[in-house]
Amino acid sequence: MDTRNNDEAYVNFNWDKLGFGLTPTDYIYIMKISGKDNFSEGSLSRYGNIEISPSAAIFNYGQGLFEGLKAYRRPDGGIQLFRPELNALRMKNGADRLCMPSPPVDVFVDAVKKIVLANQRWVPPPGKGSLYIRPLLMGSGAVLGIGPAPECTFLIFTSPIGNWYKCGPSMNLYVENEVPRATPGGTGAIKSITNYSPVFEAVNKAKAKGFTDVLFLDATTGKNVEEVSSCNVFIVKDNVILTPPTNGTILPGVTRKSIVEIALHLKYKVEERDVPLMDVLTADEVFCTGTAVGVTAVASVTHHDKRTVVMVSKPRVSIFGVPSAVIVEGFFLIRWGFLVAGDLLDLFHELHSLHIIEEDPFTGGYSFIFEIADVQEPSSFRKASTIPQWQATMQDEYDSLKAQGTWVLVHLPEDRAIVGALGFCASASDTSLFVKQDGSDIIILLLYVDDIIVTSSNSMKIQGVIQELSEVFDLKDMGKLTYFLGLQIQYKDNGDIFVNQSKYIKDLIHKVGIETCKPAPTPCKPHHQLVCKKVSLHRASKEPPNFLYISHEADEKHVDAMNWDKLEFGVIPTDYMYIMICSDGENFSQGHLAPYRKIELSPFAGILNYGQGILEGLKAIRTKDGRIQLFRPEENALRMKMGAERLCMPCPSTEQFLAALKQAVLANKRWVPPSGKGVLYIRPLLIGSGPVLGLGSATEYTFLIFATPIGSYHKSGSTMNLYIENEVRRATPGGTGGIKSITNYSPIFRTVQKARAKGFTDVLFLDAATGKNIEECSSSNIFIVKDNVILTPPTNGTVLPGITRKSIIEIALHLNYVVEERDVSLEDVLAADEVFCTGTAVDVIAVSSITYRDKRVEYRRGKETVFCKLREMLTEIQTGLIEDKMGWTLLID
Repeated sequence: MDTRNNDEAYVNFNWDKLGFGLTPTDYIYIMKISGKDNFSEGSLSRYGNIEISPSAAIFNYGQGLFEGLKAYRRPDGGIQLFRPELNALRMKNGADRLCMPSPPVDVFVDAVKKIVLANQRWVPPPGKGSLYIRPLLMGSGAVLGIGPAPECTFLIFTSPIGNWYKCGPSMNLYVENEVPRATPGGTGAIKSITNYSPVFEAVNKAKAKGFTDVLFLDATTGKNVEEVSSCNVFIVKDNVILTPPTNGTILPGVTRKSIVEIALHLKYKVEERDVPLMDVLTADEVFCTGTAVGVTAVASVTHHDKRTVVMVSKPRVSIFGVPSAVIVEGFFLIRWGFLVAGDLLDLFHELHSLHIIEEDPFTGGYSFIFEIADVQEPSSFRKASTIPQWQATMQDEYDSLKAQGTWVLVHLPEDRAIVGALGFCASASDTSLFVKQDGSDIIILLLYVDDIIVTSSNSMKIQGVIQELSEVFDLKDMGKLTYFLGLQIQYKDNGDIFVNQSKYIKDLIHKVGIETCKPAPTPCKPHHQLVCKKVSLHRASKEPPNFLYISHEADEKHVDAMNWDKLEFGVIPTDYMYIMICSDGENFSQGHLAPYRKIELSPFAGILNYGQGILEGLKAIRTKDGRIQLFRPEENALRMKMGAERLCMPCPSTEQFLAALKQAVLANKRWVPPSGKGVLYIRPLLIGSGPVLGLGSATEYTFLIFATPIGSYHKSGSTMNLYIENEVRRATPGGTGGIKSITNYSPIFRTVQKARAKGFTDVLFLDAATGKNIEECSSSNIFIVKDNVILTPPTNGTVLPGITRKSIIEIALHLNYVVEERDVSLEDVLAADEVFCTGTAVDVIAVSSITYRDKRVEYRRGKETVFCKLREMLTEIQTGLIEDKMGWTLLID
């Protein structure tokens, strides 16, 4: 793209300090796609949040793809892209795999050109970085049952970036032994969002130990290397270049392809074949390739705590930013934004009397920890050291930072005393808060990200602290705070400080879309949270001084004009949804109801780009006497917590989860069908809603609940006809099959669609380890009955611990049946007397037949079956027809 004659200047930006992070630019590109070829005219919009239905397939079933490419500024001022047509073709392949339409190659490339030209002032100068381009294709249409969205959205957004790995020009990899990145028949060969959040936990653990990234092994043998979390890998041995083949589990990287072609052009021998781990550990060189990392050398590979050092040329010194600082028990830590290497080491020796105390084992020998000799710990630190919590917390902080290998440790000289040396003591509950009592005055110091905030009842003493701080920091006085962390701060002439939270409240009200709320006096009923069409303020003649921005009672009658007899399994928007938000590293606190609507997210949200999301499903049932009850909701809360831990997300407590459910159901109680006509299906979602660019957890999380009235899940009748899938696996050991991750579903869309096209109800999947044992269907657990013994596969990590499954087992034991949770072979299934499935959506449903390789087996049905006896007792408990002696139901009104 020739932009040399364009008068558009660079944006006002410090390109020398550009890192790999989010910097929103001016425009995004949006195109809607409905049906196979029904593309809308794509258009540019100002960069901002996008709106998506809570029931969109990307939120609930992980139906999403992304691409990554870069725009570079040439020395002559022009801008160029690198092989964008390959990204377009790869997106098309991924879209076919996930049952989505995708833009044609020419449309894709044209859209990329448009977005780059619209944001060209954000393309860094030559040698200062690049403009990272993120095309995203997602299922944005509403869907409830397992299946692709009726509408898709194609987005492109951008951000200027510097280096991906801030630790320097080489990588230190850790070989992961338990968690595979991909499995045969899965989505490893496409850029599906479902490939990424399942590896967060493994990557986080490796980075906590000081490694740069994880090198994953193949799922079949566990003996061959495949790729790193976000890049391909190459090894060099005796001048021969080896790289694993793109055989379905490895992404066909654009940079990978280019390196292979360049190597062949330069007459190197290149072999694309299985690469055993031993070949890596004995290689001469190892390097990684990818759009984000470029081509990066690997300094070391560690397997089972055995570290192999790989030959790396002397690195250049890369500067990324200014120093930041943290106090650590008796020391002052300065984290420098550059790699300590080469001549820089000599520079440190010239400036300070330094000697090396430890070479960091994780960074290839290029980062060091230094000590200024012959300096004693300031005596005033001993005062701070008397607080055990402070001591333990800071020691943990130090151990963690030390392992990263990017810190310089300097004993704090007495004449440069700061914080602890000034007599400050740290808060036991907040290690960023320091307090000092100086006579009758209190001085408070807060280390907040890049800011140091000081306040006191004595302005002279504030200046004294600032003077001491300025001896260590290059401080810039930002003046008096007027707005901080949601608070407005006003300074009165008499010296008083007035803190006002009203703007914060108004911002929140605007954010959740309840500007029409009226102030209502407190106290009020907890489930009367928001405005509905019929407003009743319940105002007293004299309003109390305290108000909440809440409201009013929902109409408790059934929805008008709803034909409950024709209720199907689909999305019917109800009145309200429940929303609760928390930042990374914090806990969920107060949530609220909001009118049902699309939710706003950053295009960079973790859920959209890396599939960081958990769903649950449960039902509110109206009993014969008109009451509403839930079935074992605490089990859903516990299962969500387990899933959240696996995907590195915070999670609401069980109490918060249950309280939110009650509010959501009561606010939508007129949508709970009459007894026997259906149920109110409730969908809790936990998603990474905060923006993130590099592979990792989101910066913010949203817990939301929406509901819809539903009829029967399977339209074809009261039984299922299953097809056994022999190639695609639903889950793999070490994966996410044991939790309700959204990443489990879109990868099986195509398989389920093919089976349904042949007349089958659903697919029964086999285990990934042997291919000989059954595991579960697309959205339900499976049971077989043989000689009155009930068998079901165990929940060993690849099978979801279903709540209906658990309840059926407990009912069966209560009725004195023998129940075995063990591997169930294909032979067991094909020889069974009965087969049935369980799940929140399907309830308990008989299987009339199973087909395997064109062999069809039919099973016993009828009122005398074990299945009927179990289903009858469960249904009677759920609907209140018999006394719940199990304690499973929860009345909520």
